[in-house]
Amino acid sequence: KINETDEQREARLKREREQKRQKRSKELFEQQRISNENSEEHEMRLTHEREHRRESRVQVLTQRCMNIQHKEVATRNQKATQKNNNNNSPTYVAPLAPLSATTISEEEHHIL
Repeated sequence: KINETDEQREARLKREREQKRQKRSKELFEQQRISNENSEEHEMRLTHEREHRRESRVQVLTQRCMNIQHKEVATRNQKATQKNNNNNSPTYVAPLAPLSATTISEEEHHIL
């Protein structure tokens, strides 16, 4: 380096600048790759959490529908039993049809 000509010195400095630029470029690329992986992991976690909340909501709505249906059947059976006791004649109460959006909100029905 001591006995370099101006041209050799310029060429060496140019090589060193290019090596530094490539090193910075590789570092930035690696940082971006890690950032992208973290973003993908974060998005996957959010997607999983949203799906879990949706599944929980479906379970709640399904249970709510079953409770409403059982309550309606119990009410009909109780009325039929009272009527039967009053008339002293056997009465059959058919099970209810599946619930529709008239019984539960349209949003809840859509989720189910």
